[in-house]
Amino acid sequence: MKSNSGTPHKVKDLLGNFPIRVILIGTSLLLLPAAIAAAVSHQPTHGWWMDLLLIVYNLTSTVVIFTTAAWLKKQDQRLSMAWLFIGISMFSYTLGDSIWAFLEMVLKIYPFPSIADFFYLAFYPLFLVGVVLFPGDPPRGRDRIKVTLDILIISITVGLYLWHFILAPIVSEAIRGITPELLLSLAYPLFDLFILAVVILILTLSHPGVRSSSKYILLAASLVTILADSLYVSVELNTGFLTGRWVDVIYASSYILFGLSALSQRWSKANEKTMTRGLVDITDFHRYFTAALIGASFILWVVLEYTNTEYNRAILFGMIGLIAIFSFVIQILDGMDISHLNRQLRSFNNDLEETIKSRTAEVEDLYNNAPVGYHSVGLDLVFKMMNQTELNWLGYTREQVIGKMKLTDLLPPKIARIFQRY
Repeated sequence: MKSNSGTPHKVKDLLGNFPIRVILIGTSLLLLPAAIAAAVSHQPTHGWWMDLLLIVYNLTSTVVIFTTAAWLKKQDQRLSMAWLFIGISMFSYTLGDSIWAFLEMVLKIYPFPSIADFFYLAFYPLFLVGVVLFPGDPPRGRDRIKVTLDILIISITVGLYLWHFILAPIVSEAIRGITPELLLSLAYPLFDLFILAVVILILTLSHPGVRSSSKYILLAASLVTILADSLYVSVELNTGFLTGRWVDVIYASSYILFGLSALSQRWSKANEKTMTRGLVDITDFHRYFTAALIGASFILWVVLEYTNTEYNRAILFGMIGLIAIFSFVIQILDGMDISHLNRQLRSFNNDLEETIKSRTAEVEDLYNNAPVGYHSVGLDLVFKMMNQTELNWLGYTREQVIGKMKLTDLLPPKIARIFQRY
């Protein structure tokens, strides 16, 4: 009976857990676009369903973000402004989706390139501004240099992959003649560098006031956006993009995640921890992540060699060399920070030792010069300690008493015998 009566409460507690709610809501929202993508994957003319669905999802997330910004206005002006810019970036993307759908469904023209691309591309700098506005201590001194080098390392590594698998075909086409299509195809992966900067800021910087769950979801949304853009450009260059394919599901996922991130900031419990530090330890980030990026660049070289792909070896190895140099500089800066912390720790220990010595001397002075006599003896009745006051009373020196005389030596013989007996 106990287990039966407790089950509903366990289910209620599980559904009341915020991460579980996010997973359930996100999964439910994705089922519809996934089903539509599967249904129309062989019927491109029916892609207008996905056009409308993307507008609804994007607009809903935009409204959620704006309402979160308004809700935060009385609590934290800067955090509210940050979410406001993120909302503006999402609204810009919503306008792009709306124009795309209008051109595709109403005017029956292919919407690439078009004015929609202007609003799509405006999303990236606006989103970056929003994340930069998150309240927190900006990096200073060596930390600022390290964050800049982090962004450069990731940008170069990702840029190598973008170049060889996406940008190189665009440039080869541009040699034959530069067209708006080629320029826009080049712009999207380059603007993803804004998102990469956001990823670094989310990973390594502290943002007090931003809920941990919100930050994790925002990080996921950023990464999904990069994935969607890469697939979009690849499909556009190879076969031409058709609305209603699985790339749209990935875009829908990013819209949902942006909205859930704002909901997380507003719905999370008041006692949920906020981000007083980055999602990862900055030292571990430099030690492992930058090493992984060097490895990723080496893997790219192996892949290009194994597949006999034509590439400029000087550029590739030059970029890998830059990554190695930047990583080396970061390690040096980390070493300098560690040395500085060690010096501070040694200084603190020295100050602590001096304080202990001073306090110990004060206690010893109080003990030895007290107006009453103090002494301590062991089980063998030999004196272990005796203050100066008692020594003066007895007319002995410390060397004569401590470790040599017993308590019974100072007692009358009759009393000493009674004492030893009992």
